[in-house]
Amino acid sequence: IPSEIVPAIVDEYLGNTDDPAELRDQFLDLLGDMGIIMPSIKALNYHRESGAPTYFFEYQHRPTAFWDSKPEYVKADHGDEVGFVFGGPFLAGDI
Repeated sequence: IPSEIVPAIVDEYLGNTDDPAELRDQFLDLLGDMGIIMPSIKALNYHRESGAPTYFFEYQHRPTAFWDSKPEYVKADHGDEVGFVFGGPFLAGDI
């Protein structure tokens, strides 16, 4: 990251609160964007430039099954969307 844009990044993610819980959440957003979103978009751009159809989505639904087992600030983790993508809520009984 070029050093001249670091202040803008800090201001965007961390600059508007002193509340520790909000700072934690915003810092986690920063880490997620830098560690997952940015590399994913870079890879998607390479894929798109090859001429292949390219799709990208962000899943944030917090399944009710996890309400008691994950902190409130956790929306969806890696893989939480799989059951929904393949129709899990519409299946009768257990899978």
